[in-house]
Formats: sequence, C-alpha cells, structure tokens
Amino acid sequence: MGGKDHDINIEFLNRLLYHREELSGEEIESWLSSENNRKLLDEAAMYNRALCSFKYVSAKEKEKERLRLMNRIKSPGKQLFRWVGYAASILILVSAGLVFYMSSSDNRPEQLSIQEKINPGEFKAELVLPDGKKILLAAKEAYVDSSKGVVVKNDQTNGLVYSKNDASTDKSEKTYHTLKVPLGGFYPLLLSDGTKVWLNAGSELKYPVEFNGEVRDVYLHGEAYFEVMKDKIPFVVNLEDSRIEVLGTSFNVNAYKGDDNIFATLKSGSIAFYSEKEKIKTVIKPGQQLKMNANSGETFVRDVDVNTYTSWTEGIFNFNEMNLDEIMKIIARWYQVDVVFRDEKIRYDEYYGKMPMYSDIEDVLRKIEMSGNVKYKLEGKMLTITESKNGIN
Repeated sequence: MGGKDHDINIEFLNRLLYHREELSGEEIESWLSSENNRKLLDEAAMYNRALCSFKYVSAKEKEKERLRLMNRIKSPGKQLFRWVGYAASILILVSAGLVFYMSSSDNRPEQLSIQEKINPGEFKAELVLPDGKKILLAAKEAYVDSSKGVVVKNDQTNGLVYSKNDASTDKSEKTYHTLKVPLGGFYPLLLSDGTKVWLNAGSELKYPVEFNGEVRDVYLHGEAYFEVMKDKIPFVVNLEDSRIEVLGTSFNVNAYKGDDNIFATLKSGSIAFYSEKEKIKTVIKPGQQLKMNANSGETFVRDVDVNTYTSWTEGIFNFNEMNLDEIMKIIARWYQVDVVFRDEKIRYDEYYGKMPMYSDIEDVLRKIEMSGNVKYKLEGKMLTITESKNGIN
C-alpha cells in the first residue's frame, strides 16, 4: 500500500471514530470491503494487545520508569501508536468482545464461572428540568425542545446538544438544566455557547439553557472534560469550595464528593484556579495539573502527561502515574462495584498501563493481578483486594 493511500485510510479511521455523521453507510461498507483495510484493523488489534498491558512499579523503580516512558512518548513512533489508539477505539465499537480479549477463558478462576455478569459503563444519563421532570437519555433516544430560544436535541453521536434559534428570549433570568450521569455511565454535552463537555461516571453538571450576563457559570460535581468556546465573557466552573475561570481552553476536572483531593489538568490555553478556603488564585499552564486538598484547601501544581487524565473521553483507561487506590476508584465508578482493601499498604503501589474502557472487568482485574503484588476476589458487586502472599507475580 502506497504512503498516500495509507494516509487516506488513517484519515478515514479518524473520521469514522470522531465524525461518523460525515460518512454514509455506503462509504463505511465500501471501506470495510477492502482486504487491506480489514488487515489494518487486524494489525491495530495486535498492537493494541501490546499496549494494553500493566506494569507494577515499586518506589525504587518509579523514577526510572517515568523517564523511560517520557522518552518513548517523545520518540518517532508516537504517531503510529496514536493511530493505533484510534483504530483500537473503532474496534471497541465493532467487535470489543472478540478483539480485546486478553487471555484464554480456560485460565479464568473457577469462582468466576458463577459470578454474575458485570458490564462496563455505557452511553446514558438523566436530564433534570427546572420543574423537576426527569428525562432518561441514551444514544438512540431523542429529546427535542425549542423553548427559551434554544433548541435542545439528544443526538446519538454528539450527546445532548443545545443550539440557539431565532426566537426571542427573556434575558432577565437564567433557566438551568442539570445533566446527571450515573455510575457506569458516560455522556457528552454541547452547551449553547459551543462549549463541549464530556461527563464521566457518577458526575453531574448544572448549566443555563442559554448563557447571558457577564459570566458563563456552570456547576460541577464529579469529573468532566471541557473544551471551552473562546469568548470575551469568562467561563467559570464552580466546584465545592473552589472554582475555575477560563476564556477558551481545554482541561479536565476531577472533583468527586467524598474524595480527599480535587484535580484540574490543563491541555491547552490557561486557567485560573481559586481556592475559597485558602483565598488564593493559582494560574496553571498546559501540561500542568493542580491538586487541591478538599479539606484544607491547600494547592499544589505539578507537570504531568495530560493524556493520562483525558484519555477516558476516547474510551481508554490510562493508569500511568496512578496508584492502586486511584485506579480502584475509577473501576468502582465505571463497573458499579464496591471495592474493599484488606491490606492498606498496597493502596499506594503504582501501575502503568492502558486498556479499553469497554473491556470485561475480569480482564482488567486479571491484568492488574498478573503484573503486581495483589490478588482480587469478585463476589457479586463486592471486589476485595489483598496483598499477594508470593509477592510480585
């Protein structure tokens, strides 16, 4: 296959993943009819298997491993793996159970033969209207409203979409909607100003149907990734005891109720983080993450690999730079399980690895178990994590 044709096929893969509305069924069917294109998908699956691995890193190895990963990120092979990630995401949608199966079912522990099926998260949410009415949303359902001068539509590709129409509106007060994503859910949202939001499991966002006034205010509990439409009017994400102010930028916010820390990770642009308890303002730059202690309000800024904290919007678990406690919080929200640690010291062991979010929970847990010094036991919705008696497997 010539280089030009190869580039065209990569471009098609990107369009299929991110802009499916631009492609007709005939175009997709025609592309998949090519043996070379199907071979590309097979190769992507092979590479993805190599990427979907975990590595337990002891405290002594931590810095050495971090440097090795950074060198790999800067290597000429970066674009190849980026494309493989795109192709793998498509494969998740087409044949997740077949392509990303990580080991033979013959190796499953006997206890799992009677384990109830635990499904990964899915495209679902609940829209709460001002009068308290609740509307369940899913990829194939549609909710349309054209009141207040804004058209509200539930699109199976883009999620919940707000767009202005020509009708006159009352600027004297704001009408708020609240989008709630349950545990085991995920949902995208396009606000009326053009700002894109991705809401993760166990999260909710309160926002005006139409922005007016001197500030574009939204209220977040949980985790969300924002691509804010640039405007002279500030965009403010209000959290509990803190807020983030931007003009136009891309960033991730993790602010779940009950967690010890709040995280703001900046991909592009600039944001100002305000800690109400400490009464301080901190400006962070792209590639940086701000961590605030939810109890004291104390803040700390560090450099990070932003993709670690944003890849969930592309359907990928990226556990680089995360300890087991952080990983298990993500798994608990996505698979709707309760996690119990029998040995506290293993909470802070670090792991490095990537895996599709639509993997079977048993595959995810087995990968962690095989690469670390832990054992897991899954009974119903209860997941128990203990230290392996034999050390690292």
